[in-house]
Amino acid sequence: MPRLYDIAWNKPRAVGASATCARSCDERIDHKGRIEARPTTPPTPSARLTRLLAEKVEAIAVCLLNSFANPAHELMLR
Repeated sequence: MPRLYDIAWNKPRAVGASATCARSCDERIDHKGRIEARPTTPPTPSARLTRLLAEKVEAIAVCLLNSFANPAHELMLR
């Protein structure tokens, strides 16, 4: 908190997209580097990117969990 004891201070509005804009994939990498596939097959990254561009998004952020244990998803997205 920048002004810890100032009770009149108002926290600024968060910058970013709403949760409704988030997209997710079903495949996960666990903490040991094992790929845990879910029953459904997600679209390829290029298909997802095509859809996002059609929606005229201004920015894309990618979060890869446990990529230190297995870089397979990083290499695929490269």
